[in-house]
Amino acid sequence: MNRFRFNAVWQISIPVFLSIFFFAQAGHAQDLKAHIDAKEVLVGHTFEVKYEFPDYVDGAFRPPAFKGLEVVKGMSRGNSVSIVNGRKTVKSTFSFTLAGMNPGIYTIRPAAVTYKGKKIFSKPLTIKVVSPGKQGKNQPTDDVFIQTVVLDTPAYPGSQVNVNYVLFTSVSIADVSIQKEDEYQAFIVRDIPIDENGTYQVVNGKQYLTQSIKHVALYPTQAGRVKVKPLVVQVEIPSGKRHTARSLIEQFFSSTQYQTAIIQSDGFDVLTHNFPAPIPNNFSGASGRLEMETSISEKNITTDDAVSLKVRLTGISNPTAIKAPILDLPDHLTSFPAKVIQDTIRSRDGQLAFSKTYEYLLQPDKAGKYHFKIKTSYFDVATQSYKELQSEDILLTVTQGSAVDLDETGEEANAKLSVSSKPFLWGILGLLVVLFGIFAWKRSHKDIFPDEPQTAPTQPLAEKTKAPSTAPSTTKKEDLPAPTPKKKGHFDITPGLTGKPLLREVLKETERYFEDQFNIPHAQFNKERLFKTLESQNLPPQAIHELKDWWMKVESALYANMPLPYDESKVLPEIKRIVSLL
Repeated sequence: MNRFRFNAVWQISIPVFLSIFFFAQAGHAQDLKAHIDAKEVLVGHTFEVKYEFPDYVDGAFRPPAFKGLEVVKGMSRGNSVSIVNGRKTVKSTFSFTLAGMNPGIYTIRPAAVTYKGKKIFSKPLTIKVVSPGKQGKNQPTDDVFIQTVVLDTPAYPGSQVNVNYVLFTSVSIADVSIQKEDEYQAFIVRDIPIDENGTYQVVNGKQYLTQSIKHVALYPTQAGRVKVKPLVVQVEIPSGKRHTARSLIEQFFSSTQYQTAIIQSDGFDVLTHNFPAPIPNNFSGASGRLEMETSISEKNITTDDAVSLKVRLTGISNPTAIKAPILDLPDHLTSFPAKVIQDTIRSRDGQLAFSKTYEYLLQPDKAGKYHFKIKTSYFDVATQSYKELQSEDILLTVTQGSAVDLDETGEEANAKLSVSSKPFLWGILGLLVVLFGIFAWKRSHKDIFPDEPQTAPTQPLAEKTKAPSTAPSTTKKEDLPAPTPKKKGHFDITPGLTGKPLLREVLKETERYFEDQFNIPHAQFNKERLFKTLESQNLPPQAIHELKDWWMKVESALYANMPLPYDESKVLPEIKRIVSLL
């Protein structure tokens, strides 16, 4: 349960909160920041304007003219130094107390400082001065109420609908707690940090202190109209005669008795539209705003190396709906599946901004120069149209490594092999010719002089010329033809294999299957040649796509230690299913 304190101590702490806020924001950029502690004030009531600079001001500070406003208290200047974790932070502040004596909307022009010879300006500010008792149209009149501020509509799936519940009070409140809130079943919900600083605002001629008590980002998950129920809040307000203390000291030492009251915000509807057709093929799923940055670890590698490509997406959208960009790479450059290496969400300008970085591992199999770009698209809610993001041209230069570079015909590798290994190959070839000659001579001699028993010289001639027996002759065992071995079938995997040995054998059997199917010599086999062959055969494109996807997943698990999207026992059945489609 969220609880908030709106008592005198809290109101005394407002300047402290403002100081902490400005202190935390200092030092990141040399900007002159302007802040005003009210949006509206009654005629004659004071308000404060403060300027902050994250360093010592070495030149003059030039305040605006404050035209139409009374300067109740002139410039108050301060400098502060703090050291946190060894880091020194310097801050210069310039503050003014003003009042509006006539109703109207006043614009306070930019202030300026001179820093290191350069003039730096703040942003302009606006204040509305209202006459006491003036009634606004359809405005509440209670001392305490909740206003629901809904931003960023119309909505689309995944876009951010920013909802801020703001408490208005004209009396000192002891406690605030949220009692009931919508379950937001049609949305993905993320909390946005609330602003610790209260501001003053005039409603119906009465001045209120305002404070955000609940700030959420809603991401619609589907199209349609959804009604969001009111936020129910319990507050502790003064009992009896309610009045506003005339000073901070009176508020601090007041012994006011409090009573419990239940208030609630207004409900609201969120209308979510479907994305218009046609949806781009490279649509990232982001709706809102999106930016892209790319970087590559190396621009010059060999065919033995792999290179890391990082793509960083940032924007205002539901990060869980974002898809990694699909790479359109040139031939002979393979990409393993993208891996998320960074995924963060932070608050920026009252909204949640995500940052997501994908890493791709690229592997070349041939020397050359590769040009490619990274493309993705998103739906811009502001213009209600698709926008494409495109990286700069990426150039990767690949030189030949130690591995043999087989071209599509294998002729270049064979030529290199014949030159570098010629003496050795001729020696082996000569030995084979001699062995083959001896074997052939023995076979021919055996055919001319068949084996028969040798008789002693004293053996009678009649025995030599004995009539052949009519009994059936028995053939010697060694003269029988050798049995023909049974050819191993495709995808016959060794039983009991698991892990990488299993994946390695399945890949080997897959290559053997396609080598036999398309009569591709093993030395000339590569994936690119296979996929081109399949596409030229007018085979089902979906089956070819599934084969490419399966091959990439298995190689990623085998060589890049990437997890398989399914159990390893399904690897073999999956390739058999894909092959049956081809």
